[in-house]
Amino acid sequence: MTNGNIILCGFMGCGKTSVGRRAAKLLGRKFCDLDQYIEEREGMTVKEIFAQFGEAGFREREAQACLLYTSPSPRDRQKYRMPSSA
Repeated sequence: MTNGNIILCGFMGCGKTSVGRRAAKLLGRKFCDLDQYIEEREGMTVKEIFAQFGEAGFREREAQACLLYTSPSPRDRQKYRMPSSA
């Protein structure tokens, strides 16, 4: 098994967070919930982001967070306050 990230994709409410937390625990890995990260970074809830910026605004933030989280660059992780490893 490699030490690469595992990224779960799916519809809202399908269980990504529940499965991700369990998988992280079983595999001894750190868990990152992108919605939670985005909320902390933006200082507002996902619902508020949707209301203010629309789905496109949220998806843009989500895509950026996903790219940053999977970036191997320590500079990117420090700049955007990402955890040191996934």
